[in-house]
Amino acid sequence: MMVYTVDFESFGIEGLIYFPDGTIGILTDDEVFEKARYQAWHDHNWTLDDELFQDEQQKREHEYTAVFKSGYFNAQNEDSAWHKAEKFAKRHHLDIIEMDDGFKI
Repeated sequence: MMVYTVDFESFGIEGLIYFPDGTIGILTDDEVFEKARYQAWHDHNWTLDDELFQDEQQKREHEYTAVFKSGYFNAQNEDSAWHKAEKFAKRHHLDIIEMDDGFKI
């Protein structure tokens, strides 16, 4: 039996809040993470990794990248693991980024 790690998509999240009067507020890191967690659960029924990333090459200062938790799939071979990952991704409306070569358990 092997265990395969599958990485799912990430999505951008903005660290700003827009008020009805037209003003813009800056969210704290904790507020941005909470916003990302809500969006991940509400849109995909899936959870995030424990932190958000801010890429130095991002054009805007208040943009973050939220990354979904990796999935771990037990399977006899890579094809079987991929099939399980595809079913999981479809159920949670996620895209698969990559799968590793697996390791024996």
